[in-house]
Amino acid sequence: MYLNFTGANSGDQDCSCCVEVSRMRIPLSEITRYYRTMPRHPCVLITKNGKQICADPNDKWTQRTVQFIDLT
Repeated sequence: MYLNFTGANSGDQDCSCCVEVSRMRIPLSEITRYYRTMPRHPCVLITKNGKQICADPNDKWTQRTVQFIDLT
């Protein structure tokens, strides 16, 4: 399941918020960056091929992924 967004274009991101989050775990090697739609709202993970995936920020996997990206 990939990203479902709602909202208008907001600069370099194509959306303003996520409609639902993915439960799929993407390999860390495939994720290049992330951004948050709003504080305490879903993170948007961006893959090497440009796919945008909403992830639950309370999920341990998402938290570890964000930490990994911040350290690289």
